[in-house]
Amino acid sequence: MSNQILMMDNRQLVPRWHTSRKIFKHNYPQQFIAINNGQFQEDHWFKKSVEKWQNDPTILNALDVFVRLVQDDNRAHYLYGSIHEQLLQKYDDLPVSIKDLVLPKLKYLDNLDGYETDTKRIRLIINKLKNIVVKYPRDSMSWMDLGFYYSIIGEDEKAYRCVDIAKNIDPNHSFIARSYSRFLVHIGEPEKAVWFLSKRPNLNTNPLMLSAYTSISSAFDLGKSRIKKAISLVHDWKGDKFKISELAACIGTIEFGNGSVSKSKKHFKLALASPSENVIAHLQWLRHKHHLNIPNVPNSIESIEGEFNELYTSNKFKECRDKLMEMYTFQPYSSGPIADAGYLSIAALNDPEFVIDVSDKRIPYYHMDFYELNNLIVAKLLVKDLSGIDTQMKILSRRVNSDNLSMFATMKATLGMALMVRGAIKDGMKLYEETIELLKVRGMNRTLCIAKFFYSNQLIEINPEKSLQLKKESNELAKKYGVLEFIN
Repeated sequence: MSNQILMMDNRQLVPRWHTSRKIFKHNYPQQFIAINNGQFQEDHWFKKSVEKWQNDPTILNALDVFVRLVQDDNRAHYLYGSIHEQLLQKYDDLPVSIKDLVLPKLKYLDNLDGYETDTKRIRLIINKLKNIVVKYPRDSMSWMDLGFYYSIIGEDEKAYRCVDIAKNIDPNHSFIARSYSRFLVHIGEPEKAVWFLSKRPNLNTNPLMLSAYTSISSAFDLGKSRIKKAISLVHDWKGDKFKISELAACIGTIEFGNGSVSKSKKHFKLALASPSENVIAHLQWLRHKHHLNIPNVPNSIESIEGEFNELYTSNKFKECRDKLMEMYTFQPYSSGPIADAGYLSIAALNDPEFVIDVSDKRIPYYHMDFYELNNLIVAKLLVKDLSGIDTQMKILSRRVNSDNLSMFATMKATLGMALMVRGAIKDGMKLYEETIELLKVRGMNRTLCIAKFFYSNQLIEINPEKSLQLKKESNELAKKYGVLEFIN
């Protein structure tokens, strides 16, 4: 058992995955607030878009100007009426996502502030999106959104098909490419994500694309470094500042990792000119994890991830758990927040029932992530509920990544717990001892701390003296490596 996103050791600015209908609001909150306050500026790219439409008033060029005006909520602009009229005349030929902008309807696929997580309601959203892509098969954004909702309910094969179709339709669109690469990371294929991004013809000229490549390749130590091109692109950029926010922060993170603190701070300052939510979360993580304080981080932009890290470092574990569950509604395709909330419930709050209530009926076990399923098994063992345990352990064993020692050790310790709860004390103790020795040899001290803590709890009545010694050793490791939930 361990956490997945809470105070992670190696955070990179891997792109968030949001639907096309919510990307701007969730990923660029400062920009979204400015737009809704009517702050509109005719930047260089808007002027070029208008000039192109005026010289060649095609539907495609009209769409470019229209989307920019709607995105900036500037329907009072002198060009809005004439472009709107042109698009209405060709309404039947427009992509469905543009139709909703040109002639908004009183219906929403997902009208929550975050995202829907109830399986029955998600099925309804999926059906609506399926109807859209049947009628408009080249609507790449709706295909990508369909993949997003399949991912929430753990149907990754269907999700893969949808995001692959979106990618094939529009591979060089930054939203599609970033979403596709994030999905590949989600299903454990970062190499494929880096390869796909490296083949994009606009990689070195599009900061959104290059930030995705840089963050994923850095997180997984893959691909060829393009840091010089990234630095050049960031410093020469003349467009919207929010588009270089994550790339500048990627550069700053690499420089910080290389020991160039002053250079990293300069790039973080550039990233804060118009930051994404991901950048805010990243800078807050750097502050909590590495004590790097960057001045002028705006308080007006909230980051759920930053908030739960703040609560964790303040030992407010219950509030941290609540914030993790809020994070789940923000990025529901990933069960990482649920896994961390479950981990805190068991490790810090002595509340296994919370885990059972959240996870037991959420999705089928065979769709469940390793860490969420492991938490569920441990929670049921703690309340002496052995129903279905054999099936759940078999599914858990199939979820183990052979290259992930932490995952293997976690499963072995959980099996040891299961044997001890069933009365096979010696066999269970043997598995725990082997796990602890393996973690010690490999220097995996955080996981070792957790294993010793749970082993000590299993030995309270069987061997009180050994239990007390293990708890003491766990506490010492917790203090040394900042595992706050185990510090007495």
